[in-house]
Amino acid sequence: TIAYGENMLTLAVAGNKQSLSSLSKHQLPSEFNLEINLDTLMCSAGDQYGLILWNNSQAGTFRLWLDCDGRIKLDRVLPTGVSQLVKWQTGRRLQPGSPANHRLVISAKDGMLEVYVAETLQFAYELHASPEGVLGVIAQTGGKLPMTIRVSDLQVTVP
Repeated sequence: TIAYGENMLTLAVAGNKQSLSSLSKHQLPSEFNLEINLDTLMCSAGDQYGLILWNNSQAGTFRLWLDCDGRIKLDRVLPTGVSQLVKWQTGRRLQPGSPANHRLVISAKDGMLEVYVAETLQFAYELHASPEGVLGVIAQTGGKLPMTIRVSDLQVTVP
């Protein structure tokens, strides 16, 4: 279930390894600064949630994943499959479990994608293209239990 509120979006995903995504009207250029709250209201070990960056761009769809175990990764979806760009790593200042509140800052500039959680750099990834595409959110359960995340306070600026 997806529920919309003022400056907020809630994704409630049924258990049994289900997934849910929502694409916004925000078109991300190749260079941007994005700030957003990603909060877990209910989650279990193995559940994952995150952002879709540059959906269906010429360079593929980039997905930033966080999980309820306190880890973070970056992958890219191409017609030929999914490739991991940054493997799962323990997030610095990333709260495992729920409830948890995370303020993310993502900066794409000068061919680099930098990801921050709670003002702490998680990783930087060198982009080999200048993708442009739609922003979205995604969530998927890792087991039988449901999960709920809230997305709020989105701010996108172009340098």
